[in-house]
Amino acid sequence: MTYTVVYEECGDTSFNSTINLQEGHAYFVSVKGYNGLGLSTTAVSWAFTVDASPPHPGHVYDGNSEPGKTIKDLDFATENSGLFVHWEGFNDPHTPIQEYYISIGTCKACKDILNYQPVGIVYELYVQYIRLKEGITYYTTVTACNAADLCTSVTSDGIQIDTTLPVRGKVQDGTHSVDINYQASNNSIGAKWFGFYDPQSGISHYSWRAGTSPGTDDILPATTLHQNELAVIPNLSAHAKMALPVGRRIYITVRAYNKAGTYAESTSNGFTVDNSPPTIVSPPQLVDLGIIYPNTTVSRTTLRIKWDAQDNESYIERQYLSIGSHVGGDFNTSSIQIGGMVRDYTFVDLDLHDGNHYCITLIVCNGAKQCTSAMTPRFLVDSSHPTPGMFAIDTDHAANLERQPEDWMKWSIYYVHLAWLGFSDLHSGIKMYKINIGSTYMGSDLNKVGLRSPMIHSLFRLRFGGIMELVRRCSAHFCLGHCVCAPQEGKCDLNGVKCNNISHTAKQGLVVIDLQNLSDPKNAQQILYSAA
Repeated sequence: MTYTVVYEECGDTSFNSTINLQEGHAYFVSVKGYNGLGLSTTAVSWAFTVDASPPHPGHVYDGNSEPGKTIKDLDFATENSGLFVHWEGFNDPHTPIQEYYISIGTCKACKDILNYQPVGIVYELYVQYIRLKEGITYYTTVTACNAADLCTSVTSDGIQIDTTLPVRGKVQDGTHSVDINYQASNNSIGAKWFGFYDPQSGISHYSWRAGTSPGTDDILPATTLHQNELAVIPNLSAHAKMALPVGRRIYITVRAYNKAGTYAESTSNGFTVDNSPPTIVSPPQLVDLGIIYPNTTVSRTTLRIKWDAQDNESYIERQYLSIGSHVGGDFNTSSIQIGGMVRDYTFVDLDLHDGNHYCITLIVCNGAKQCTSAMTPRFLVDSSHPTPGMFAIDTDHAANLERQPEDWMKWSIYYVHLAWLGFSDLHSGIKMYKINIGSTYMGSDLNKVGLRSPMIHSLFRLRFGGIMELVRRCSAHFCLGHCVCAPQEGKCDLNGVKCNNISHTAKQGLVVIDLQNLSDPKNAQQILYSAA
């Protein structure tokens, strides 16, 4: 612009005039002073630069600026007595930055913690002697002002205070729904955990490791996981070039990191590898109840078995019992689970079928989920008595049955030749006969299972020439009608004979206790020889 005449020691341009000053350019002001004679002197000012715009905004980062640090900005801090902040990128193309100011608040651009404070030309600052609260997010605002006193403010994205460790959770061996104490495989390892949390910053990630003592990593080195709560290595030999030791306790440790960088860890109670199945020392077998002969039973509703099994490594955890029929049979039961310490079991309320063969299967499983099975020998069920027969002797009946074999049913003073027929057992057949000759009721027989059939009683007259004659008419021996000539399971006519009550008390009842002994008879051996 050209010289403008003024008569005072200051002056300015008119607002109506247009001066096209360019930002960033240096300008000089020249002043000429005239005296009364018209002589003049010229003075020139220092250069000044035109700057009508504030500085360009930069970036404000929570945390300090360490060399080689890959993460510039922190979201969480573990210290509550001060804050680190650093910034970069503030610039002004026209005039230099003259001053930086900072303020701290609990919201963006707030100053409730620290009001604007000039800090000079620095790019990093540690603000101390302020009391910060747990779980609160704090924001730092940096204001850059240029030489023209024009300013630009930028606020960080905030940093939350978390000085506490995460809450420890529980580590569970294995990936099942419950914790395991044993496993069969020595080439796989797995774990799951729960309960780790951090109310301030949350969980960032986990790491897990395994060793032969709590907290060690001699089996599996620490491996970082994301926020998974389950980990498994199905092929440990390929992953860690080793196998799990058999018979040693193995512990899994999980470390949980929060987003502030602190951690808490927890170790499982451990598990043991047992790669051998249980041993059945004594296989299952029928005992006691209903057993007269081996591998047979006279009970259709009740069975009792016993066995013995052991596992010295992981112990017997559970057992299963089931009853099955022979091929083509029509009886099966679902498996029954029993405890690991049981060594005998009684089946009740069964509905076994006479004449069928059955077997009982035992499955024994240890704590490592390995099982061994054994089976009883096939056994026959027969709860029915044999069908009683009769002596094979001719009678004077109108019907000639021709049932007496030749040279049988004869006697002498040295021998008695007896013959009989009609005894049968559909399920197990007849095993033996027992005969007593006398004047009392002594005749009986046993089938293969051991149940006696009903006794038959016959009376014979010994005729001259060795002939035996069956007595077909007789009188009752007792007041109840028992006799030796009645039809099978029948009685003789009492002919007016009555039973009298001979009790001397007022009691008119008689209690009869009938115990059926299903055990092996002590003196039931077959007689092979006689004195005659």
